[in-house]
Amino acid sequence: MDSLKKEYAVESPAYQGIMVKPHPLAFKYCVGNGVELGASFHNSFNLPNCLNIAPSNGVDYLHLRDREDYMHWVKEQEKYAGAGNVARVDKIGDFRKIPADAESLDFVISSHVIEHEPNPIAGFLVLNTTPNGKYSITERQLSAMINGAAVATDANDYIEQCFPETSIIGFSHKDYKALADKLSYLLASPQKLEEIARNGEDAAKKNHTVRHRAANLIAVAETCKLLLS
Repeated sequence: MDSLKKEYAVESPAYQGIMVKPHPLAFKYCVGNGVELGASFHNSFNLPNCLNIAPSNGVDYLHLRDREDYMHWVKEQEKYAGAGNVARVDKIGDFRKIPADAESLDFVISSHVIEHEPNPIAGFLVLNTTPNGKYSITERQLSAMINGAAVATDANDYIEQCFPETSIIGFSHKDYKALADKLSYLLASPQKLEEIARNGEDAAKKNHTVRHRAANLIAVAETCKLLLS
């Protein structure tokens, strides 16, 4: 772990050239260009090529209250990191208004922020793609559902077999307009979005927890053992 930290020690743009402590797992998996939502000086992922998105920078803001919150958070950062040590805000935005072209981003990361989101249901809406074939589902999809998120993902045969339309938001890469229309409708209908999240959580917990997957792997291993014996 120490060698990994040393390897990834960098000057992060949000910290104005100051060397900061990195997070090895974030550096391992968040590669390329991305954004962090709500970075703070003393508790950030410190990734290179990663812009800090926040609802205010002390001057500009999404809502007037965001500017008041920013001034409070400046004091909070300085309390932990010292006077003047405040993460630079690169662009104004939040979970629902990320000011970047989705195709230009390799990752979006955040920590200790979602609890401040005024509409957490919209904030927890997970948009996912699975370039892994017709019979696959990923850990991030299942983990998101188990943790109560409404998941939007490109549908395939396996996902449609396991999860009914009432528990997941399926879309096709051939029709992004339909996806945009569907998401707009759901974001304007928080009760419907919450229902999908709840149904997805129930379905994932019923058949797709880590315990279920471990049991399936053990069964496959036992079958292989019998075939090879």
